[in-house]
Amino acid sequence: MKNIYSKSKGFSLVELIISIVIISMVVGGALLAFQIMQQNTSSSIALNKSNQISDFIFNKMERDIKQAGIFYDIDTISDYNFDSDLVAAANNYDIDNILEIKSSYWTLNICYDRTKFERIRVKYRYDQDSSTSGGNLRRKKEIVTRCNEGLNNSLYEPIAKGIENFEINLNDNKFTLNLSLRGTNATTYNYEKIILFPQI
Repeated sequence: MKNIYSKSKGFSLVELIISIVIISMVVGGALLAFQIMQQNTSSSIALNKSNQISDFIFNKMERDIKQAGIFYDIDTISDYNFDSDLVAAANNYDIDNILEIKSSYWTLNICYDRTKFERIRVKYRYDQDSSTSGGNLRRKKEIVTRCNEGLNNSLYEPIAKGIENFEINLNDNKFTLNLSLRGTNATTYNYEKIILFPQI
């Protein structure tokens, strides 16, 4: 009697290779899509962070700049007890020297009266670091008698660090701020802010 064997047909070598190629393409496509999604997420996070930093810097500087040159008639206020030549704003606030720009840093000096009995001087300083750490923006604020007197050795308040570049210009009573912040994958985000400077 003849034995009859059931024969099951398996995959041929060509079919196996095609299957491997298709699976590899599907897996590769999924990995690529995941990588792109990760990059987009990182870019979005970096952009949102840069937007927040730029808004914080611009808003803080705008509040100070818009108060510059606001002085009470303190010469007539007996409670001040200062010599009128010392406290008169016109005698100690030089609009031409409010902004000092050097090759590696700039300083912005703002002076105003917060109350009838309190004169405030605010100083911003930006240092451009030549290393990869980027530039730093700092601020100090003190009560003064004269706008042009030297500030004490109080510590600067850090505002922002790791700045790619920060330029400031004053023309026709108008400040133009150009800020560059680092993003991901060598991306740079650029911002511009125009602030009107009060007439003194």
